[in-house]
Amino acid sequence: SWTPVRFEAESSDPLFAACRTGTGAIIAAGSFGRLLRSTDDGRSFEPVTVDLPDEPHLNGIACAADGRAMIAGEMAQVVRSRDGGATWDMVQLPYNGSLYGVVQATPSRWVVFGLLGHVFRTDDFGDSWTEIETGAETSLFGGLKLADGRIALLGQGSTVLVSADGGRSFGIERIGGRDSLVAAVE
Repeated sequence: SWTPVRFEAESSDPLFAACRTGTGAIIAAGSFGRLLRSTDDGRSFEPVTVDLPDEPHLNGIACAADGRAMIAGEMAQVVRSRDGGATWDMVQLPYNGSLYGVVQATPSRWVVFGLLGHVFRTDDFGDSWTEIETGAETSLFGGLKLADGRIALLGQGSTVLVSADGGRSFGIERIGGRDSLVAAVE
């Protein structure tokens, strides 16, 4: 059964992603830079202010066991938190397009992905970035770290990219089709 935990009659701005940090905070991200945080197991949420230019849509989020979190959004906007989502700072990527998601590949490596197959990884929580050549030119909408450590990225044209080396490289597992894949569970 489900119980609504937050409803704002004055706001029609949707939320696109949510996760729980290892510290127990729940973070939800969405349209026009909207960011909410709960510290009471989702019974209530408070807005979190992040200084972002042009209020981009915040499309995907990943949370770590140590309380860190990273959000990917439009215009290559990536923000990170080291304290369970209480405070955020923006990081710079060598890219200008939209990003739709983020996956924590290893304890130190994070991967962001998005428009036209663009994938970037960081080994230092966003201080520096490396673009990963995937061979795919379809937009990537969803990502998942599997129990065996592999990472799958999903997207337009039934695309499935897989990394077996902790996000250092990705190979095309499947491409071609009319469907867009946006999310998966193991």
